[in-house]
Amino acid sequence: MTGKVLPITLTDNFTVRNPVLDDIAAVNDLINECNMAYVGEADSSVDELLNEWKFPGFDLGKDARLVLTPEGRIIGYENCWHRRNTGRIYLDGYVHPEFNGQGIGTYLLRWAEARAAEYEA
Repeated sequence: MTGKVLPITLTDNFTVRNPVLDDIAAVNDLINECNMAYVGEADSSVDELLNEWKFPGFDLGKDARLVLTPEGRIIGYENCWHRRNTGRIYLDGYVHPEFNGQGIGTYLLRWAEARAAEYEA
């Protein structure tokens, strides 16, 4: 990736933070809600997500972000991480369908671009 990643901010209605293990069920629910809305099938499981979060080289504190409503509901999730054994950078992101069009996906993608650029530096 070359060039500068353009900054984007969210409105004050949302907060951004790193996920913690206690968030895993809510993140899995978000993934399944998005999958149902867009592909008609909920195929994510907490066990699969936990395996991803515990994969060697994946750092939950650096490689993932959440977006939350003022009430604390998780409505956005993105991860970006470098698998050293393949040399590839993986991105995966979700925004709850009720919150499309509010800049959340763009914000998360820009964060992931910046994170990926760190791997290339």
